[in-house]
Amino acid sequence: MSALRVSLALGVAVCAVAVSAGVSVGVSVGGATDILLVADPAQEPPGVVSADQIETPEDGQVEPIEDGQADPPVEGETPPAEPPAEGEVQVTPEAEPSPTPFVPSAKPLREISKPAGQVVDPAIWVHPRDPAKSVVVSAAGAGGLHVHNLTGTAKQRLSGNGASLAGVDVAYRFRFDAKWSNDLAVAADSASGGLRSFAFRPVAADWGRPLVEDVTAKGAPAVFPGGGAPEHLVTWRDGGRVYAVVSRAGTGTLALVRLLAKPGRKVGYQVIRTVDLPTWFTLSSGAAWSPCEAPTVAGLTVDRRARTLYVAQQGVGILRLRADLGDQPHLVDVVSGFGADTSRDEASGRCVPGTDPGEGGDRLVGLGGLAFYQGAGSSGYLLASSRDNSRVAVYGSGGGAAYLGQFRVGSAPHIDPVQGTLGLDVLNVPAGRHFPKGVLVVQDSADTPEPAGAGLKLVRWDTAARLLGLAVSPRGWAPR
Repeated sequence: MSALRVSLALGVAVCAVAVSAGVSVGVSVGGATDILLVADPAQEPPGVVSADQIETPEDGQVEPIEDGQADPPVEGETPPAEPPAEGEVQVTPEAEPSPTPFVPSAKPLREISKPAGQVVDPAIWVHPRDPAKSVVVSAAGAGGLHVHNLTGTAKQRLSGNGASLAGVDVAYRFRFDAKWSNDLAVAADSASGGLRSFAFRPVAADWGRPLVEDVTAKGAPAVFPGGGAPEHLVTWRDGGRVYAVVSRAGTGTLALVRLLAKPGRKVGYQVIRTVDLPTWFTLSSGAAWSPCEAPTVAGLTVDRRARTLYVAQQGVGILRLRADLGDQPHLVDVVSGFGADTSRDEASGRCVPGTDPGEGGDRLVGLGGLAFYQGAGSSGYLLASSRDNSRVAVYGSGGGAAYLGQFRVGSAPHIDPVQGTLGLDVLNVPAGRHFPKGVLVVQDSADTPEPAGAGLKLVRWDTAARLLGLAVSPRGWAPR
């Protein structure tokens, strides 16, 4: 058996390749990594993830919760409707395309319209004492970090030092020492190649001081020392340790980073490991296939109870693996066009669409961000932005990750519908009187009226959940 270190070549004439010799794929987690293809004729055809590993049952929607239903067993919670029937997504070329279902629309309640910079990723912070004082923080490139309350009013903007912020997430109860802890907003800074940390100071804000303060330690290293900017980011914790998973822009590389307390109550970090996501997949026909364009990461989220990471991989679909990057990724669902016989035009260098075998459906047409709704017990929902048709696809939690349906974020008086979502976030707990059962915030890449720009839309979670019969669990999980 011989091991070959490979990377996806961008100059080849045909990127959809059938390989007769069998290979297996492993992801190294002990430091700087590459994907290893190990040639072995006795093994299955090549690919990190095969079609029969896709864990999503076939399409289906559940009936919405109707008024007058029996009282829920726990005060403040609505039990989930029955899930769709078990069974795997059919990804054979002979599969009949599923009819396009009716896609319901959720009405936004508030709008954050075109703040300075191009907002690409939002995150929700819950105030520890007064949920009505909760805020949305958003990364806006060179525009810095924006802070808005839940009525859409701008409260603060932090920029400068040449930073250009991409992904952002909130980490609760980061401990500086035995006597002091703070909630943090952690953002990827593509300009410096590192991470920036911002502490929430609710007590100081009560006395008229800024709510958010930059607490980034000096001399922080680059997340990817070999080059490449950090882009998408999600945080999670293991006991008292707080981690972030960070993607490298334009690639399928992920880094696991541990946040560290530094002198002066500043925040630094240590890179634990990096991994490269798969670029080759085995189709249901047995042929090995890779997208014409190198797959890149479009979004990250975590089921914080299960410590399970979900990755939106452009041109491929949604993958699931452990949040510590310590196991092999598995496909949850695939995008439209997965398995297409795409070739590259040698003159222009562009990819030319070929025959689509129909292995993907209309659930994911292009990929944007991901978010995870933490419900009661071990339950929850994975939300995925189907960017190119401006929908949100919803999946159940756990190994099965059943597909539950789609919805749009539509229009409301003086609020335009969402188009081309890049990032989103969702929270189950009450967030003031306007969002008593949780809040969903969705980035809008084409906020109007003209000139169009990127903004955010805020939706009551119970409004969106009712469309697909999803659970509403305002007491199911506490972020702290």
